[in-house]
Amino acid sequence: MPFFSVLISVYKTRHLSEALDCLEKQSYKNFETVLVDDRSPEEVGVHLEKHWKLSIRYYKNEENLGSLDPSSSWNKGLEYCEGDIVCLMGDDDLIDPNYFEIMANLIVSNPDSAIYRSRLRIVDDQSRVLVFGPGLPNHETWDEFLYQRNTNKRPHSTSEFCIRRKTLEDLGGWKSQPMAIGSDDLTYLELSLEKGIVSTNDTWASWRRHRKQISTSRKHDHRRLIALSKLGESERCFIIKNEPHFIPKELLLADLPGQKAGFVQKVRSGLVSFLGKIGLE
Repeated sequence: MPFFSVLISVYKTRHLSEALDCLEKQSYKNFETVLVDDRSPEEVGVHLEKHWKLSIRYYKNEENLGSLDPSSSWNKGLEYCEGDIVCLMGDDDLIDPNYFEIMANLIVSNPDSAIYRSRLRIVDDQSRVLVFGPGLPNHETWDEFLYQRNTNKRPHSTSEFCIRRKTLEDLGGWKSQPMAIGSDDLTYLELSLEKGIVSTNDTWASWRRHRKQISTSRKHDHRRLIALSKLGESERCFIIKNEPHFIPKELLLADLPGQKAGFVQKVRSGLVSFLGKIGLE
């Protein structure tokens, strides 16, 4: 049976104990917790003391890596992981008590795949459910995944995905993106190229949406525009390079993030405004 590495890059600690609680409650115990302190200004150690039953390996970055691109801290943490399978969990996210049990059985039943997925809930600061993600197909090709993401706006995060560590390492880790916007999209796209994504509807991960997230804060609007434009261009290059299984290329190219008419001008205007504010225009 697979050995999981739960990778948590920590900066904010408000919900960290809740995240660690859900790991303690797992019915499947064959996992380690790799916790990377990304130079948090808050006290991380007190939360570890409360969860001594978990197999936690704690590391502290020499400097903050995630302020511009959280995937930098994710990839640093990947260096410490020893499990066959990696689950990247937010410091405020949750997974159901049967999550690793269900995912382990899914992995054993589908040994050729590199990426596996559960259902997703979106919750608020109080862990109240805001959105139930749609049901998932048992198997999905890269083009089906991209079409559902961009055209049908299907949400995803990181906690509902489990990835073969060796394959992720061979890829070079999570793809770099400003503020990590689309880093997961591009990484999952690459990982699903050969064997697609295998999913289950029998367990859930919960992604927390709140005002302090770097990807949703209004003060980062200019950086978000640039990140979405870069994401769309990367996806466009991927589509052109690879042959889709089911979805025509013209449909995949029609709904790329940051590639709509007028968006590039909006990015440029936002960038000029930002540079003016910091005296670099």
